[in-house]
Amino acid sequence: MVERDESYQVLARKWRPQTFEEVVGQEGTVQALKNAIAMGRIAHAYLFSGLRGTGKTTIARLLSKALNCEKGPTPDFCGECARCREIASGTSVDVLEIDGASNRGIDDVKELREHVRYMPSGSRFKIYIIDEVHMLTPPAFNALLKTLEEPPGHVKFIFATTEPHKMPATILSRCQRFELRRIPVEKIVGRLKRISGSEGVSVEEGALVAIARRAEGAMRDAESILDQVISYCGTKVDAESAISLLGLVGTETFYKIDRAIVEGNAEAVLRIAAEVFSGGKHVQHFVDELIEHYREMLIAKVTREPEKILELSAEELKRLSEIEGNFSEEQVIHAIDVLAEAKGKLANPGSQQIVLEVALLQLVRSRNRVTIDELVKRLDQVQSKGGGSGLGLDGLGGMSLPRKREEQPDLFASLSDTGMVKEPPLTNLSEKDAKDFGAVWNRVLESVGSIRPSLKKNLVFGHVLNFENGVLRLGFDANHSFHRNRVADEANRKVVEALVSEKVGDNVRLEVEETSEGRGAAAAPSEEEVPVVKKALDIFGGKVVKKGR
Repeated sequence: MVERDESYQVLARKWRPQTFEEVVGQEGTVQALKNAIAMGRIAHAYLFSGLRGTGKTTIARLLSKALNCEKGPTPDFCGECARCREIASGTSVDVLEIDGASNRGIDDVKELREHVRYMPSGSRFKIYIIDEVHMLTPPAFNALLKTLEEPPGHVKFIFATTEPHKMPATILSRCQRFELRRIPVEKIVGRLKRISGSEGVSVEEGALVAIARRAEGAMRDAESILDQVISYCGTKVDAESAISLLGLVGTETFYKIDRAIVEGNAEAVLRIAAEVFSGGKHVQHFVDELIEHYREMLIAKVTREPEKILELSAEELKRLSEIEGNFSEEQVIHAIDVLAEAKGKLANPGSQQIVLEVALLQLVRSRNRVTIDELVKRLDQVQSKGGGSGLGLDGLGGMSLPRKREEQPDLFASLSDTGMVKEPPLTNLSEKDAKDFGAVWNRVLESVGSIRPSLKKNLVFGHVLNFENGVLRLGFDANHSFHRNRVADEANRKVVEALVSEKVGDNVRLEVEETSEGRGAAAAPSEEEVPVVKKALDIFGGKVVKKGR
């Protein structure tokens, strides 16, 4: 039977910094405090704010030692005198640590104000460290205000909080504020190396990086995770075991997803999704990591020196640069958008697998995705050049677009995968179509509905006034000004012009105007003729009994 060590301390407590020099990742705050102490410019109240586990309470204790050390005040406190030892062990009667969440009422603050009047028992200062100070009630803050503004010379206040925005401005203005930042991954890794080496534990570099990333900038979290990993793996910790224990997915999985997107391999991403679930991985962490992967890819694409922004090794940066060339900037942004939306839907445990599968399939389909803005831009180029240089879409290349109606190509030939309606152009209008533009206009509405449904909903409130000499005049009643303005928007107008041009086989210009005239040949549909209304009436066998705008 293994003998239990009753005196065992977790790594986060055992390796808590005991000097300013041991604090990791907060060099600016530490230097400012050391300079203030050395110059005798010691404030009566300090506020340390920032993410959990970044050193707020630790720095408060170190500051207390520096002020009350028998050799001080000094930034180089001894750590050996009675005052320093009492503060380190939490037994000092002159350094009081108060939990703001448990002592948040006005009565607690009134009691504190009574104690403030008394001199310290043996130290230089009486120091009050209030953790999570934002939890105090408004009356408690008001009661503290006067004492905080003009405290006795022997009293110092040190506040710590993760949510400074919840504190009254009157309190904040009376404190020297220090914002503790997230600790970079490489600094956490360096600290963990030192700890594991001192503990006689061999930990692979990949495991340390995984732990540091999982800690999300919090040193205490990283030390706690390392403690857990050592308990699981023993004195030899490999990256695979650490990643498995933490429920994380290795970076190799992300590159498999990248390759599947490039190859259009939907089956591969579905297999990865199945592995995530069968392996018991934390789905939300997986999506977070994948978002971070595409963030890194985006930064690698748009910056000249990504190493100054990304916390990646030279080897990881090289691998990232090899794959990012297969993705466009818009495609990476789209991937982040898709995953961010999926993350919001993962709150329901019952649908997590299908949400993840759909998100990964959307990433695979993104390689054929053409944005509306890009489509409009290319169509505009065709019209402005009179069909000279082609669209440049996949599958069209440099194909020219001749002026002759009978040779007019289908502008959407390469976009069939996106679900667009593909129809042959009306190279020769019949006498009826030329006289009554309604048949052509109905086909245009169908095409618009397939690529931009919201635009069609606005178009149906308009009516064709005239189509002559390549100019289509579309009228809207005065009480439909909203719909008129949406159609008149340049991007929307270009879409309509391009689709009409395709149908008639020649360039067409759209003019949108307000009118109170009777509706033209292709009148806007009545309420019963609006597609959504008509479908509802067909399903339920109903009718419109009252018409109104």
